[in-house]
Amino acid sequence: MKSNKIELQLPTLQHKTSAESFKNDFFENQEYYIPGSVLLDRMEYEPWLVLNTNNRRKDTVQSGYVQSTTFFAVRKSDDKIIGIIDIRHSLESSALMQYCGHLGVSIRPSERKGLYFKEMMTKTLDFVKSLNIEKILIGCTSDNIKSNKMIQKCGGILLETKSCTDVCGHMPHTIGKLAYIYSFDLYNSNNLIKS
Repeated sequence: MKSNKIELQLPTLQHKTSAESFKNDFFENQEYYIPGSVLLDRMEYEPWLVLNTNNRRKDTVQSGYVQSTTFFAVRKSDDKIIGIIDIRHSLESSALMQYCGHLGVSIRPSERKGLYFKEMMTKTLDFVKSLNIEKILIGCTSDNIKSNKMIQKCGGILLETKSCTDVCGHMPHTIGKLAYIYSFDLYNSNNLIKS
């Protein structure tokens, strides 16, 4: 049995083969939008890597985006990319403020039985705290029952429920669904994801 231990790694060219396998896992499961992947689901790896690297810096972030840092969650035992998490440094766009929040998270379909979500959230905390963010917002559609349960188990507090519109221009699958917006207080000792 493989260990669940993961580490967050900034994407590099060395991740290309594993990243393509990660993306294909979603496509083979008929999931063509990968939350938190910042268009990995629609781009070849090398151009995506440039976009991803540029988005880390305020002076090079792509127009229409906010500064963010994306990590692969890599399982230590076999270097397999298990998940991806995009951490937005601010919520300057209306779409992020209304529906998406600070974090975009995905776990590959073939690995969703593991306990990776909590571990990814835990490992994200120190980086988020370095951005001076006190409360994390994270959005999830109501039909994503497993993700909603995991967010709640990690200490997410439901703030708001609202109907989705495709304000981002690349999430038509969410139109008409209910969006649940959760908050995590990073300095609340009751959170399960405290460091």
